[in-house]
Amino acid sequence: MVLAQALDRSRYDVFFASDPRFLGLFGDVPFPVRPIRSMSSKRFLQKTRRIPPLFDIPTLRAYVKEDLEVIQEIRPDLIVGDFRMSLPISASTARCPYMAIVNAYWSPLAQWPVPIPDGPVVLQWIAKPIVKWVIAWHAWPINRLRREYGLPALPNDFPHVHISADHVLYPDVPEMVPIAELPGNHHYVGPILWSPEMNPPEWWSQLPADRPVVYVAFGSSGREELLAVVFKALADLQVSVIVATAGRPVPPDIPANVYSADYLPGREAAARACLVICNGGSPTSHQALAVGTPVLGLASNIDQHMNMDAVCRTGGGEMLRAEESTVQEIRNCVTKMLAQPKYSEAAQALAKIFAKYDAPSRFREILDGILSPLPLFPQEEKVLEAGVNGDA
Repeated sequence: MVLAQALDRSRYDVFFASDPRFLGLFGDVPFPVRPIRSMSSKRFLQKTRRIPPLFDIPTLRAYVKEDLEVIQEIRPDLIVGDFRMSLPISASTARCPYMAIVNAYWSPLAQWPVPIPDGPVVLQWIAKPIVKWVIAWHAWPINRLRREYGLPALPNDFPHVHISADHVLYPDVPEMVPIAELPGNHHYVGPILWSPEMNPPEWWSQLPADRPVVYVAFGSSGREELLAVVFKALADLQVSVIVATAGRPVPPDIPANVYSADYLPGREAAARACLVICNGGSPTSHQALAVGTPVLGLASNIDQHMNMDAVCRTGGGEMLRAEESTVQEIRNCVTKMLAQPKYSEAAQALAKIFAKYDAPSRFREILDGILSPLPLFPQEEKVLEAGVNGDA
């Protein structure tokens, strides 16, 4: 949505396709919106905690069918997709150029180590020596469906599926996740930052001035039960805890130092805080680092572990395994990070690097370079169409 809104609509017709459950976050959208189905957040979380594949064949088949319907309706000159894993199939089938947004650590070109996500200790022990085969299993349904559509198979691993596109955008900076030899159609655009436009809650101006602020936001893909654990860990610390619950129920018996709301203006909340605690995903961690605030990631799925690996290498954060995080471990880590200035110093150094990147501007430049060869006639203006397809 950030990239779609950055386009000059005197030059481009923009169409946005997304599951309707997310559209309430954006208010009035200045272009047509086409509802499409995607896996519920609850089901997605369940899938990440089980044996792969993440997307089964019936789910992918339904995605592709709907993708092709949208493409037929809009007839775009370019599709931009964010983790819609059917698009490498549907875009190729429709012979439509496709641009994938994917974190650089998922690119096989980065050769980033893949961790073992949360799960039973026995399963982690079994999976560790066969992690490459476990990841490859995610790609099997995609290749199976590609054969149904007469498309050649991709290399049998999930990272290659992520970059199976005509163009690839990395919402990262090479200083955090480098790629030694970057192809000409792959581009670092910097973090794509978004925060809801909203008025802060009443308590926003009433926080104690003599206490540091800790901002907690697990979004829709963090473990719901962790909120109660974090509350207990922070209850006895001399901090004010501001929490964005993303609409999830608040645990009973909230400590006196906790202030909660369904949503908060994320960038302002991160800037006000001395520490951000999140699920370890790139959206919230990048938002924090962009304003120079260190991050504690309570990571569970593979993506969160990979992102926090990158954050920890810079010194701007720490990671705990979500499933193994206890009240005492979280309290000890928060106490350490608030006491040691090295974390905020590293985060502030990253903020200076992030400031050199403007993802919307870079996106416009890249798009102009891709679509500018199409002829434009002043007397008979041709408006270029860019379809933007998002998924959670």
